[in-house]
Amino acid sequence: MYSINEFSKILQISSRSLRHYEDKGLITPLKRGNGGYRYYSKEQLKEVKQILEWKALGFSLSEIKQIQNMDFSDWLSQLKQQQQKLIKQKLEVQTQIDSIEKILSVSNKLKSGQSITLTERRIFMDELKNNVIQSLSQKVGKIEDRHLDFLNRDGEIY
Repeated sequence: MYSINEFSKILQISSRSLRHYEDKGLITPLKRGNGGYRYYSKEQLKEVKQILEWKALGFSLSEIKQIQNMDFSDWLSQLKQQQQKLIKQKLEVQTQIDSIEKILSVSNKLKSGQSITLTERRIFMDELKNNVIQSLSQKVGKIEDRHLDFLNRDGEIY
């Protein structure tokens, strides 16, 4: 039997995390000693390691709680959904990286006094506009097209 401090050191997580997992219903100490001290068994190491593995796969604690009660086929389905979610996030991050690279490329040309083509100017302005819209959308939710009209005039950004 391990005290919460021993248990957390073995798992390389904080005792606070273990208490948080307990609050979320993910794990329950094997017993409580005098003064409310928590004690865990060797078998519970596997349980917490599994929780940590699911966290590493991007699952939230509430999702992990649901997964703990699933049969294998439901768990596989949940895993496939998580994969799709992560693929979507990966594509979003790659789009952001590509956008930043385009802006930086044109910015570097402008800084060094080089002229840019009309196409590069349009790409630069479009990327700036898209970044502003994306940033606003993340802060306030979906922005209606009618509210974005001020950014467009005859297909050009001003």
